[in-house]
Amino acid sequence: MVDGHMLRRLGCLLCVCLSLAGCTPQSSSLYGNAHKIPHPPDVVPEGAAGVDRQFDLRGSPYYPSLDFYGMKSGGSLTILEGFKTYQQTTEFTCGPACLVMLLDYYGLYNGEDDCDWYELRQDKAKPESTLKDLLIML
Repeated sequence: MVDGHMLRRLGCLLCVCLSLAGCTPQSSSLYGNAHKIPHPPDVVPEGAAGVDRQFDLRGSPYYPSLDFYGMKSGGSLTILEGFKTYQQTTEFTCGPACLVMLLDYYGLYNGEDDCDWYELRQDKAKPESTLKDLLIML
């Protein structure tokens, strides 16, 4: 079970992940799937996840490829080193997808996908997952 202090830390990190959702650039040396959390084999991705890697822009002067996975904290920069990304599989599971990334980062990921977490919401009348919904899921 997660204690109160850990729950607050996960909540803060979840907010950061939600603000960065969709921003998962890869460096040219790591251009692939090595630093991504794979989707379970029975999941059929929709939206952006359904066209994974088809529209990547290698060497673009407008979209630089930064190696966020391999970056190190230093000076005024703090980064979650070795943070793997997960592409949400539907257009409404961005919050649960962030939860998958956080659980993986802390070694608590057991293979649940974003849709599995989405189904655990208490208020199923609305399509979105609020931060409160996500914290209750933990």
